[in-house]
Amino acid sequence: MIGSKEVVLKANEMVFQEGDQSKNLYFIKRGVVRIFKKKGAGAIEIETIRAGQILGELAFFDNQPRSASAEALTQVELVEISKVALDDAIAKVPEWFSALVKSITARLRTTTNRLRALESVSTDYEVDKFGNRSREFTYVNT
Repeated sequence: MIGSKEVVLKANEMVFQEGDQSKNLYFIKRGVVRIFKKKGAGAIEIETIRAGQILGELAFFDNQPRSASAEALTQVELVEISKVALDDAIAKVPEWFSALVKSITARLRTTTNRLRALESVSTDYEVDKFGNRSREFTYVNT
């Protein structure tokens, strides 16, 4: 397919970083990728993506920065799909299908942003005996 290429990553190599601008989405042929967000000195695990699944679609479709990072947990074989390749494929599907993808993407981005806002009001920092904030987060249960 024009505009796509195969990529092989070793375990612990990054597919992309949170905040990066999207140029591609990825189809996993083999391997496992973790999706996570950085939080203080640690990370919040969001999902594990496996062979046969797509990743990086949210930022790819709505032209916003990546909302999370993706890291290979095993050796991973990916098909990197460019906008040119996707536009070529979309040109061959009905108009309603393109509208469906855009609608789902917009709703998912809205949900991601709402969760981020809720998360920011439901966190707190641990404080040591000297009153210094640590980098660890304690999630407040409501």
